[in-house]
Formats: sequence, C-alpha cells, structure tokens
Amino acid sequence: MNYETFANRARSHPKLNTANPELREYLVGIGEKWIRETDIDGWRLDVANEVDHRFWRAFRDRVKAAKPNAFIVGEAWHDAIRWLDGAQFDSVMHYPWRDAVLDYLRGEITPTRFAGRTAAIRNMYDLSATPGLMHLLGSHDTARIRTELGGSADRARLAAILLLTATGAPLVYYGDEVGMEGGDDPDSRRCMEWDPGKQDQRMLGTYRALISARRQRPWLSWGAFEDVMADDERHVYAYRRTSISPLAPPDAPRDDMYVAINTGDFPTDVCLPDGNRVDLLTRKRVSGGITVGARDAAVLVPA
Repeated sequence: MNYETFANRARSHPKLNTANPELREYLVGIGEKWIRETDIDGWRLDVANEVDHRFWRAFRDRVKAAKPNAFIVGEAWHDAIRWLDGAQFDSVMHYPWRDAVLDYLRGEITPTRFAGRTAAIRNMYDLSATPGLMHLLGSHDTARIRTELGGSADRARLAAILLLTATGAPLVYYGDEVGMEGGDDPDSRRCMEWDPGKQDQRMLGTYRALISARRQRPWLSWGAFEDVMADDERHVYAYRRTSISPLAPPDAPRDDMYVAINTGDFPTDVCLPDGNRVDLLTRKRVSGGITVGARDAAVLVPA
C-alpha cells in the first residue's frame, strides 16, 4: 500500500490532504450543500481530531454563513479545548465525563475522587461551551453502558440519572433507555428491542421522568453545579443544580434540584436543606432528608 490511511489500517479509507485548496473547497462545499438544499440542523463530525484546524475553521465559516444556528459537534475522546475556541466546533462528545462515570459506578474510584475528577472536567472548557457539551454514556463506538457495568440494571440506571441531571446536552444512545446490552462495536449496534415485555420498565420510567424534568427546566443545561456531599464510607455522593449561574438570562427563574446517589449495598439517610420537596423518581414528598436505597438515587425538586 503506497498511501496513508485512516488509523494506518483501513485500506478503504485513504487519508486525504485537506490542506489542498481544491480538495478543501470540495469538502467544505459538501458541508454547505446539505445545509442549503435540505435544511439539516448541523453536523456531527467523525474522528474530527484527525483533521487540521484550518480546515475546520473554513468548514465552520461556510456552514454558519448558510445557517447561523447550525450545530457543529466533533467526535473527540480526550480534552478537546483546541477545537472549542469559538472558530471551529460548537460542541464535542464528552468522553472524559463518561470515563469518570464508568470508573465511579464500577467502584474503581470513591465518591470523593469522583467529585474531584468531575469538578476538574467541568473546568476543562470555557464556561460558554457548557450548555452544548454532549454528555454521553455510550455510542455506536463503545460497549453499551449496562454491559460496561457488568450487566447491572441498578448501576446503569444510576448512570442515566447522572447523565440526565448533568450540565450540557445529554445524548441517549437508542435502547439504553430500556436496558439493552451489547459489547464492543459491532455488538453495540443490535436491533432495537421493541417488545415491552423484554424492556426494563423501571429504567424507561427513570428516563421519562428525568427527560420531562429537563424539558421543564432548560436551565439544567447551563445552571450551576455544586457538590454537597461525598461520603466514601457510606458510598454516597450528592450535588445541587441551580438556575443561578453566570450564564443565566436576566429573567431566569430561581430554581434548584438536589441529586443523591448511593452506590453502596445498604440504604442510607441523606440530610438536605429544610423545605418541602418531591422526589422525581418516586413522586413522594420529603422534607429535610431522605433514605436512599441501596444502588439507588433521589432527585429532589421544590414541591
């Protein structure tokens, strides 16, 4: 083989010289064509870190000229700050966050270490990038989240709760919401399980409840994030989301949400600020504190 290829292994994927003006114009033109002719909403760019920055700047200029609110998200498996400079991508797939969640729910790091690690991850990028960061638990390129967690429905459900109460834009890979399993690609691309009798209804109910909560509280994408408890002995991690943040519009409502995660094998009591609240997962009213079951969680909002 006398030409470079993607990952130096795929003969059918020759590596193109995107610095060539004619090739660049051709490829950038494709990005613009689908915006203008079919009004697509944006682009998800595969293996985006293996293409030079000058190309992506030219790509953004043409796409945004055709549709200013088109969304450009790049696939990146690591710190992608060089692509989030305001001149290339609007967002990236947030794999570093996924890696931290997997380590935590596998028991490889303590709640304290998870809190520290995710705090560092939240500060990886400029604050203005926060609302669009694509948080995910899995994709076509990875094993499914339930399989990654040893087949545990409980831990996969905790992962979903972390995902749907995080900042940014949550990406739900089809079938995760009903507990599908699957190993590394291509096993992660199994056909969707449509039989309700084979779907995890508790998992589905959790996704529905928290997706509904996000629709009612758009500030979850950009609101502040505050760790309030990391108890390694009791395996409890809790945090507060609030609508008050530097990104809040002037007329933003004052609202908040408390999330408590128990990865341990025994129920534990979690004390929270006084006030009547509702657990979105059980619809029960609570005041001042709550008992969180083993490998379970509570998501509390004002009653």
